[in-house]
Amino acid sequence: MFAAAAVVLVSGSAMAQSADLTMKWKSGHQYTIKQSIGLDMTMPNPQGGGDMATKMTMVMGMQGPSAKDEKGTIVDMKFDTISMNMAMGGNVIMSYDSTKPDPENPMDKAMAPLLELKFKTLYGKDGKFIELKDFDEKMLTPEMGLTKESLESVMKQQSQMIPHREVKVGEIWEANIIAPMQGFEGGLSCNYDFKLSSVKEVEGKQIARIDFNADMEKVKVKKNGVDMVLRAKNIEGHFLFDVKEGQFTESKAFFDMVVELKSMEMMMQMNMEIEFGNSPLKK
Repeated sequence: MFAAAAVVLVSGSAMAQSADLTMKWKSGHQYTIKQSIGLDMTMPNPQGGGDMATKMTMVMGMQGPSAKDEKGTIVDMKFDTISMNMAMGGNVIMSYDSTKPDPENPMDKAMAPLLELKFKTLYGKDGKFIELKDFDEKMLTPEMGLTKESLESVMKQQSQMIPHREVKVGEIWEANIIAPMQGFEGGLSCNYDFKLSSVKEVEGKQIARIDFNADMEKVKVKKNGVDMVLRAKNIEGHFLFDVKEGQFTESKAFFDMVVELKSMEMMMQMNMEIEFGNSPLKK
């Protein structure tokens, strides 16, 4: 009887918890974002003999200092780390690491402009993204797979995924996020269901865990004159959010991507992990 009462009390206490899920951007800070993507793809072997397996990993990091702006806070960002590896049938077909220059690697020359790219992200006093500024799109090439619109979408998504208000543990909210991408008609549209699962003290910080699942509308893709249909399923993951700092600390997502090409179907299992950080600038 006592145990049952204790469970009810603990449960009631947990449901009474809440957290202010509002983004906050401080001047005089160094902000960092490091995104890692892993991809396992299988597709029918056109020559027969079973499916072909492709593995790909990519890491992209950016960082920059923040300063006060009349509209809020502005952050000067720059890519500082890029690496990617691709293997097909167990054989490495592409490898690149910006921290290990190799003049003989054609990827060094192709990715060099991206490492020189600088831009500014402006956030309002309410913590929401306003715009991307001073972005020189002429430095980009189609091979990079990056446009101003797609980068702007990445920087905007953080503030789109939280409601910017006080939220109770167990509360659910929704968001529709559209990510523009080269060759995709109308971009990738995902409908998310977010839930504040817990608020715990971790190493002296109040950390909110936000779990999510999502579904993606089918999109038509045209690459090199070839029409394809792309859809995602089993999309799920979580965020960790530092309530006092008003910043994400971690993001993990897992999903299956299916590509329909004529009578052939390719399955891709993808995982994405993002680490966020910020610290006061050294004086």
